[in-house]
Amino acid sequence: MPSEAFLKLAPFARRAGVAITGRERLHRQSKELVFLWVTEDASERTVRELRSEFTCPLMRFLTADDVERLLGFQGTKVVGFTASSLATSLFRECQGHQVQEDPP
Repeated sequence: MPSEAFLKLAPFARRAGVAITGRERLHRQSKELVFLWVTEDASERTVRELRSEFTCPLMRFLTADDVERLLGFQGTKVVGFTASSLATSLFRECQGHQVQEDPP
């Protein structure tokens, strides 16, 4: 479970325009991404693909229902956060949920 601060700050990310969804848009803005939030109900294949496609950290926690409740994105399992002080604060609050690299 992410911190209480994450849950309080997350709704502001969409209004501020720092929370983005959609693979194409994520790829277009990949250099600006602070981190990707991947939900627990996303498949392992999705996580592997994201890990190989993006260089930013992947955080995995909560569910697609939580994304909808916090950000208003329906049926979304991957959310990117673009460079901003808000995204940096959100990243700091969810660091315990980072997806670890597979061992070689």
